[in-house]
Amino acid sequence: MNLLLIDKHSDIESPVHRLDPLVKLLSFLGFVVVVVLLPKGAFVSLLAALATLLCVALVSRVPLSFLFHRTLVITPFVLLVGAINLLGRGLDLLPGWALGDDEHLTGAVVQTGLTWIETLSSVARGAGPGSAGVGPGSSGSGLVLVSFVTMVAKSVISVFSFTLLLSTTGSAKLLGAARRVGLPPVLTVATGFMLRYVFVLVDELSRLRRSWEARRVGRLHWLAEFRYLGSLIGVLLIKSYERAERVYLAMCSRGFDGFVAVQTHDSVPVTSVVFPILLLGPMLAAMLLQR
Repeated sequence: MNLLLIDKHSDIESPVHRLDPLVKLLSFLGFVVVVVLLPKGAFVSLLAALATLLCVALVSRVPLSFLFHRTLVITPFVLLVGAINLLGRGLDLLPGWALGDDEHLTGAVVQTGLTWIETLSSVARGAGPGSAGVGPGSSGSGLVLVSFVTMVAKSVISVFSFTLLLSTTGSAKLLGAARRVGLPPVLTVATGFMLRYVFVLVDELSRLRRSWEARRVGRLHWLAEFRYLGSLIGVLLIKSYERAERVYLAMCSRGFDGFVAVQTHDSVPVTSVVFPILLLGPMLAAMLLQR
């Protein structure tokens, strides 16, 4: 493994890659902030945001399959958090439900599921969320479903935008842009070392794993597996400490003084200022039209 797994496709020649890193960093940060602050049910604005990102990806010539694959890695965690929030808020909408009433937990969960199914079927028929006919909780359940879908969409779009930013800029240039924004040099240096040497630790762990697999015979009991895992982590910690000391001494012998020189730009090109307008414009326009 190496740093190319993070900076993959960051060396492509495209108009997006040639933009100033500081402009891209601030533009995508502003883009994500606006997406997060969108109200519940603003699906037109979310679709406009996603369409804008897809257009930027096409112009940058970064493969869409790569971007979607990186985005889907975090999607299960988003769905899990959203499902927990959906269940909790759905139970609160049920008449007579109170926290701590364990006797009615099973019935409440079943009734919540039936309410959601009835709400979805009413929406599919073209009716509103509150016309499902399930009771006082019907309209509220529809709002909970809208909140769940909105939260998942915001999370996926945010992860997709940061993946696109990293794929079109590269970690070194992003750290340089963060330094220009005013991020403390200690944080940028520590982040750069983490991104660079985390793959060294992964390679070392893979070698230790292969060495142990070559020496063991048959399958071990699960308790023995846990003991092996503990010893493996201990050996990895010792090897990491020794490797870090060797790397630090090598850097000091080459003049390292605690700071890493990064590429900076004296001024931002005028053409780069158009990028945040093109990035935020469609979503803001959709917000105005949806009002």
